Amino acid sequence: ALDLPLMHTAYKMWVNGELVSENGIVGTSRGSSKPQYLPKTPVIKTTRDSLDVVLQISNYHHNNGGIWHGFKLGKSSEIILSSQMRTAFDLFLLGAIFIMGLYHFALYALRRKEVSPLFFGLFCIVISFRISIHGSTIFSVIFPNASWEVLVKLDYFTLYLGLTYFLSFIRWFYNLEFSK
Repeated sequence: ALDLPLMHTAYKMWVNGELVSENGIVGTSRGSSKPQYLPKTPVIKTTRDSLDVVLQISNYHHNNGGIWHGFKLGKSSEIILSSQMRTAFDLFLLGAIFIMGLYHFALYALRRKEVSPLFFGLFCIVISFRISIHGSTIFSVIFPNASWEVLVKLDYFTLYLGLTYFLSFIRWFYNLEFSK
């Protein structure tokens, strides 16, 4: 199997002349291509000693599109397990940070004079949503027909919104030490 990294673009991959994976629609112009944001782990069935891998990528939509990291080739059981472990870790992280956000909302509800738990709770909720879009792209797996453009915009928006909430948390938590 192949462990393919996320490519913020469209691609097709052939192994020994057989199409094993594709994301979006590969094209020769912006109008003829359509990017997609979906992780894949293609399983390759071959008895040959060598593989002829062809990767066709088109990118007209993202300034950092294309392949960022190399892909791994290995036994299908090991590659699939590795992919599942990454997804499980992302789900665990998402759940833990989401629960931390709810906990800080409860702290704010009990003591409304203190605003810092509200901002930290908002930060945690936004970051947990970002984890579902980024990394293992859990959101894309649940909603495979989600628009690529919306996902990329949400990815960037949650980054900046999370930073804003975290800075607000620092400002209110360390109000004497932190300049306005």
